[in-house]
Amino acid sequence: MTALVRGLGERLAPYVHVFSNEVETMPRIDVSEGHLLTTGGTDFDCVVSHALAQRWRRILVITDGYAGLDSGLTGRALAEGLEAYVVLCGAHVTARHGLEPLTRGCWRYPETPGRDGDEIPF
Repeated sequence: MTALVRGLGERLAPYVHVFSNEVETMPRIDVSEGHLLTTGGTDFDCVVSHALAQRWRRILVITDGYAGLDSGLTGRALAEGLEAYVVLCGAHVTARHGLEPLTRGCWRYPETPGRDGDEIPF
């Protein structure tokens, strides 16, 4: 994930939102260098709730996919037109992920040991 953020560089906002069971706003440069705030685990409920509270229409989520999304929150997000674009990365990504009902585009980013990491596959 950090390699992808580094590769996207200034195409991302100066601050990005990282998540585990909570959403944290961090400088993009810190994330690209591997400095992350985390509470452990993964929860898409906090991501979608945060996006809805901000009134965002589109979000880019970088994840291994191991998380679910509450069905009530899914319905609310669909009703409000929230679209998710998902990049699945890591050694053990799942083929299916909890953001599928909201997903408009999905890519798999291979994190291969020894890879430069600054090249974006799309």
